[in-house]
Amino acid sequence: MRDKRERALELLRQSRDRLVLLREHFAVMPFESADDLACAQRDPRDYEPYRDFSFVVHQLDLSTEGIRQIREMGQHDVLDVLEAHVDGHVSDFIALHKHLFHTYDGIDVDELWGTVNEDVPMMVEAIDQALSDLKQAADAPESTTEVCRL
Repeated sequence: MRDKRERALELLRQSRDRLVLLREHFAVMPFESADDLACAQRDPRDYEPYRDFSFVVHQLDLSTEGIRQIREMGQHDVLDVLEAHVDGHVSDFIALHKHLFHTYDGIDVDELWGTVNEDVPMMVEAIDQALSDLKQAADAPESTTEVCRL
């Protein structure tokens, strides 16, 4: 059975993978502006754009949920390493989950546009750096200090 730290690292990797998937798909979606995103949000009968909008929100929601679960598990050391690489606070990213979950139809598309274009790439890079730091720390040999007895 995996321990909490292994689960936290797995959640961190999954959040990263979801953000990468979101960016890759967003790059080929027909949204050229926040206005296009707003049109897709308003009309669920126009299936393709609404599906794309829903995909963006869903992947962002799942990635923020993964980070939230790490906090709920009490793996603050993992979040501290991530926090060192984030431009802002990890808690802001976690708060995005609650906002997305509770205001799906009222999401500010300008804010969503900025999040996907600016914050998501930054979070992917921050998670990559955090995972690298955590791996280096796990791979580092235990420091052995000799105690001199007089």
